[in-house]
Amino acid sequence: MDPNRIEKPGDESLQDGDSTEQIRALIRNCRGVPVEVSEANFARVITRIIDKSLLNSFLSNYESINDNALGTVEKRRYDALSPYVGRTLVCVLIILPGVTYTFEIDLAGEYVIHWEWKAA
Repeated sequence: MDPNRIEKPGDESLQDGDSTEQIRALIRNCRGVPVEVSEANFARVITRIIDKSLLNSFLSNYESINDNALGTVEKRRYDALSPYVGRTLVCVLIILPGVTYTFEIDLAGEYVIHWEWKAA
């Protein structure tokens, strides 16, 4: 996949090098992110509006598995994204051997809202 490809649901995908560089800079400056992640190609970049149905899916997952670490991740994701209902965020997926990283980014505010990793 082209690392500069940015997809917009309901819209054609586009090439946007400026946004890609902005995203890379935000990930690079994010505390705790390993260097190899900040230098990796993006597997997927999606621009999406955060809505209640998306948040409810996180919450229902949390409620069904809240007694383990995955449930905690779901709850943190819900808590991080819930103030952004109705706002457009960029979701970035980075895949490395044995692990995937997901970043939720507010490009307008120029900050990473939430990031997490999961063993593959």
